[in-house]
Amino acid sequence: MTTFGGNIKENGLGKVLLHELGHNMGQVYSDKFVDKTFGRPAIKAIPGIPFPEAVPVGVVYGEHGHTGTHCASGLSSITKKMSDYQKEKAFKEHTCIMFGSSDMQSNKLYEYCDKCITYIRAEDLCDIRKDWS
Repeated sequence: MTTFGGNIKENGLGKVLLHELGHNMGQVYSDKFVDKTFGRPAIKAIPGIPFPEAVPVGVVYGEHGHTGTHCASGLSSITKKMSDYQKEKAFKEHTCIMFGSSDMQSNKLYEYCDKCITYIRAEDLCDIRKDWS
């Protein structure tokens, strides 16, 4: 992460920090089917809460031009089928702060979507430094 030598918008750095904090809180909640490297093994599932469906049906994804598990909330069904979410269309459509990337030079505000908030609230956050994968 870089702050471009201070050339960022007032909300830009905050979005990135909240996104990374989301990862430390176990987001985006997904299994090894979604992302072989960063998805969770069944043993690290939230007790009583099944893993959500992956894109294009659900909103969780791994890869698609990003590293780790991320949220595709807000993406159209057509965009969810794209192999690369780095493209402009996905970047403009997403609505969750846990989407795969952010623009620190944009003042647009994002929040955790309802699904990500649900999983954050269900998570045991006694230690946010743990390895979720």
